[in-house]
Amino acid sequence: MNMKIGIIGFNIFGVGGTSRSNINLIQELQQEDCDIVFFNTSNFSEEDVRDLVSRETLKKNVSFKRLNDILSSDGIDSYILTRESLFVLARALKRTYPNSKIIGEVHAPIYNVEIGPDFAEDAIDIYRVSTANTAELLKRKLGKDNVIPFSISIRHVIFVKEIRNKSSKPTNFFIFSRFDETSKDIAYAISLMRYLVKEKKMISYKLFINGQGVGRILYKNLINAYGLNDNVFINYEPPTDYTYLSTSRAETFGYSIMEALGQGMPAVLYPGDDGVLKEIYGNLKSVAWLTKDVKKDAETIIQFIEQPLLNQDYQCDMQYIKKNCITINYGREYIDKVIKSDYTVKFDGNVDASKIVNEIYTSHLGNQTLWGKIIKRGNKNRYFRRVTKSKKLQNYTLKVTSLLKKSNPNSETSIIQENIRNDYIFIESFHGKNFSGDPKYIALAIKERYPNKKIFVSSTNQLVDMEIYKYHFIPLRTGSSRYVSVFCQSRLVVVNGNTLDKVGKREGQIILQTWHGFPLKKMVADLVDEKEKQKQLKAFYPRMLKWDYLISSSSKNTQYITSAFQLEKNQNLKILEIGAPKNTYLLENNNNLSELERLHLKYFGTEVNGRKYILYCPTWRQEKRDDLSALDLKKMISLLPINYHLIVKLHPNEAYLRRHYANIDPRIHCFYNDITDIQELYLLSETLITDYSSAMFDFAHTRKKIIVLQEDKKQYAQNIGWYFDLEDLTGLMGRSYTEEELVREIIEPEMDFYNEIISDVLMSNDTEDSTNELMKILSRDVFMEEKNGNC
Repeated sequence: MNMKIGIIGFNIFGVGGTSRSNINLIQELQQEDCDIVFFNTSNFSEEDVRDLVSRETLKKNVSFKRLNDILSSDGIDSYILTRESLFVLARALKRTYPNSKIIGEVHAPIYNVEIGPDFAEDAIDIYRVSTANTAELLKRKLGKDNVIPFSISIRHVIFVKEIRNKSSKPTNFFIFSRFDETSKDIAYAISLMRYLVKEKKMISYKLFINGQGVGRILYKNLINAYGLNDNVFINYEPPTDYTYLSTSRAETFGYSIMEALGQGMPAVLYPGDDGVLKEIYGNLKSVAWLTKDVKKDAETIIQFIEQPLLNQDYQCDMQYIKKNCITINYGREYIDKVIKSDYTVKFDGNVDASKIVNEIYTSHLGNQTLWGKIIKRGNKNRYFRRVTKSKKLQNYTLKVTSLLKKSNPNSETSIIQENIRNDYIFIESFHGKNFSGDPKYIALAIKERYPNKKIFVSSTNQLVDMEIYKYHFIPLRTGSSRYVSVFCQSRLVVVNGNTLDKVGKREGQIILQTWHGFPLKKMVADLVDEKEKQKQLKAFYPRMLKWDYLISSSSKNTQYITSAFQLEKNQNLKILEIGAPKNTYLLENNNNLSELERLHLKYFGTEVNGRKYILYCPTWRQEKRDDLSALDLKKMISLLPINYHLIVKLHPNEAYLRRHYANIDPRIHCFYNDITDIQELYLLSETLITDYSSAMFDFAHTRKKIIVLQEDKKQYAQNIGWYFDLEDLTGLMGRSYTEEELVREIIEPEMDFYNEIISDVLMSNDTEDSTNELMKILSRDVFMEEKNGNC
């Protein structure tokens, strides 16, 4: 009797490593005369089936069904779950077919896998992973031995017999990957290209990035921002001769790497945060290894490219691959070693199998946006493609999708009830518009002291995601269902603004408010405009009552924010006059040359080069404006010595002006707010120009020059008002300037004692020990307790 095997996957008709792995597995098993039923979670058509069967030469013993048919398919001996998000189906299958063997194929990086209820330990008989090291790691996490290392099939890879000797390796680089920064880190590859092209002058280097996914927007933005339009290309025809590049944070195998090597192409690879790629490809002479240090990696690439790829080296690599990566009778060995292994689990759970299947089916369909479905149906028609480029049509479909979600009780707006987790930390800075300020530096301190805690960070877009991933934190799209769920489960919430009203606050949660600056201008309850004051108070007051802790930099700071926020009405609030962690960073790194070098690489893609940067940091105005100042910045920069450059730091509410200010002059820089940390810009800059922004008070810690440019001082005072007279208290005088006057003020070397006065009076508790003081309080009052509650 032939074995009948059910394989469950997301979309075998799509692209990507998992889809290719599933096709290969089907082809291997069909050679063993198995009857195979593939259950697809995504919708598909008969045309999709015909195309796949024809393209991959599949036999008649292979059939395709939708996932919601899985409980009506009797007689299947074994089910293979090929995606971690499908593992919960094991309970439905065990409940319905208790004698079937259930295999869970783990394709996610093991080091980052969270063994929770959805991992379905109680119903999965065997877990299959790719390598021996990952198998041992998963065994330790599970506390069980039912993990089998068995590599995926590479039967589709074509290997050339020999290569032509080359004087050097190709200077074209190629990435073929899903556009997903969660694991792929293609943003690093683009940053590496910037350094190679801009600093190392490797202008002949070209990078081709091909694939699909939402990350395409991020990559286009970075290419434009870095000035790499002549060197980095997305979804162009790939070159025939290239060096393969992979900067992925994690891969379980890397099909595209093996495919490139099979064609005689060399490869430059990051081993992965878990080292899996080094385990697979570490003995090959055709491969060089990256470290995620831009300077070191650039040198590695240049040296590797200059060395010829010899045919004898390639032949040695192919022998190694054929010996270690290719299984001759793959299908038979998979059956014997995995499916027929002795590991079994008896499932005793009383579950609603139909409900589980329906929830999985609808949740996976929900991942396909309305716009994505429209595109999928019409992308073969060139007239249709022209229509779908319409921004109005795209915005309309997004609105429709949003309305559909609101009408669905299981959509993003529903709150998932879970117990509070002591190991969950929720971080949000500027409502997810960037990752900076006190929340960032508190998150880094928690990570250092408590490496096993899971730190989640609110993010409004992919650029913010990119910054969050750099620190190995987990981004959450602001306001999403996942955001709400994690927020509700987090023991500690750290914010520098107000939390979203819809997430509420649970008993047992701690909200640490850091606010985002020392106030000069009046706020909320102290506003001059009575109507605006009442409007802001009504919205602000209930949010303030959620706060448990508030950080302050001095008694003056406490005095002003107590008045502005009516803090005396929150009887449970503890005000911590211990100073701001963001300024601990400033004080610790003010003369740190290695940090200065890192910042030059981050913002300019170059090494320290003798430039002097002026930071222009105006606060925002409630009315929308097209210019930050009456000054002609292009004229001003032309009057300054050639080594002077201007950085325009926009307020998050005026980020729409970035394109204008980024294109005025090559010596004027305006970065995406989403990837900018103003504390870092303080360290880079020689001089700060601001108006009413709290930036001047933080910047005073650097002991560098501050210029107060106030062109609407009288009007601003009438509409907003001040807590104190800046000139009387600090000696800093706000005034308007002509371009020539401002240039003289920038170059003028004399400085008053305003920095010392600001630091000693207004920011007196900011010290290099402020972060440690806060961590002592959190360790004592937050992390040593565990409480449960309901959301």
